[in-house]
Amino acid sequence: MQKFSSNVIEKCLDKADDDMLMLYAESLSDPEVVKSLAKSNYGYYVIQRTMNVCSHMEGVKEKINEELVKYIS
Repeated sequence: MQKFSSNVIEKCLDKADDDMLMLYAESLSDPEVVKSLAKSNYGYYVIQRTMNVCSHMEGVKEKINEELVKYIS
């Protein structure tokens, strides 16, 4: 992931309503996507922003965190 594309995704997350956030979160919590983003210098920022903007949503942050722990271990 490049810096510019990371910035675009982060802006989309900031501006999205809850329904759109849920769609983003579902796709970003896919194990392969998390793995790919975690490897990237800028992908980590997308993961972090997703967890921040979705913190009020039930289980989203936990699911992403679970995938990150699987990748790290």
